[in-house]
Amino acid sequence: MSRKIIRDRMQRAADHTPRPFNAQVYDIPSREYCRVLVHGSANPVVAYFTRNVHHRGDEIKVGNAVLCQYKLGNRGQIEVIGHGTIVPTPIAGSPIPVIPTGPDAILTGCQVLAIPPM
Repeated sequence: MSRKIIRDRMQRAADHTPRPFNAQVYDIPSREYCRVLVHGSANPVVAYFTRNVHHRGDEIKVGNAVLCQYKLGNRGQIEVIGHGTIVPTPIAGSPIPVIPTGPDAILTGCQVLAIPPM
């Protein structure tokens, strides 16, 4: 009887574990959190960085995909847990955040093609 009780309790705990989801970094207003666009939504939400990491990884840049998960102790908070995968989904609004550039910025990788007049 005790094995069944333990097995059922472990199954219930596994059923309530939140699944990680992908998001795109929208902006980073603080050292403690960033705002991310969850795939399929046009509204940015706040996602906190893990507190046991002393430096942010390479994935925390504006426009990069990150993997997020709801915190187990506090279900209202979202936490960035690692690299994510970009899944293109149709959403309303601009899905790509505007990256600020200075007045004397140099753009690289642009090609100008000659178009003959008609």
